[in-house]
Amino acid sequence: TKLYGGRPVVRNISDKDTLYMAADTLVSIEARPGQTTTRTVLYAYPRVKIFRGNLQGICDSLTYDRQDSIIYLNQNPVLWQAKNQLIADSMQIRSKRGKVDEMRLYANALVVSQDTLLNFNQTKGRNMMAYFRDNQLRRVDVLGNAESIFYALDNDTATTGMNRVLSANMRLLFIKSKLDKISVLTNPEAKFIPPHELKPAD
Repeated sequence: TKLYGGRPVVRNISDKDTLYMAADTLVSIEARPGQTTTRTVLYAYPRVKIFRGNLQGICDSLTYDRQDSIIYLNQNPVLWQAKNQLIADSMQIRSKRGKVDEMRLYANALVVSQDTLLNFNQTKGRNMMAYFRDNQLRRVDVLGNAESIFYALDNDTATTGMNRVLSANMRLLFIKSKLDKISVLTNPEAKFIPPHELKPAD
């Protein structure tokens, strides 16, 4: 076991990508469940910060199991990826071959993305599954109590209105980490509000 105080930083190098983790305290534990294998688990707390390419995040505490390449972010984590912000009560980041492959957002999940006119598209739900390719956000599945505010643009130069959609489940599709399309999967309620009718409460 290794215990570090102050503001230690851990670097995990994979191919050409490096994952940085910092916290007030880092604890690394090596366990040997079998004679030939070593399992390393890193615990970080409190005031955790992570950084990897275009992905940054904060949370209160973190667990990183190096054997299955899963990072567990606990107590109200916030992640930023390109122009997207992801929030939930807790999250998991899963990696494959040194790249972020999937994120799981548990309870009170929210994704906010900014469009070219600086509008904030927002989607919330009970839980979410976010899928990546080449470290770029490609798809988000919203599972339970899905609600979305999505601005419609005309050639990225003018806002033509705002879509407000409620559904049991939704799917958000991204191109180059930018929100492109929302698919409503179950029992949708949709309302389009033109710009002249938009009120601050909307």
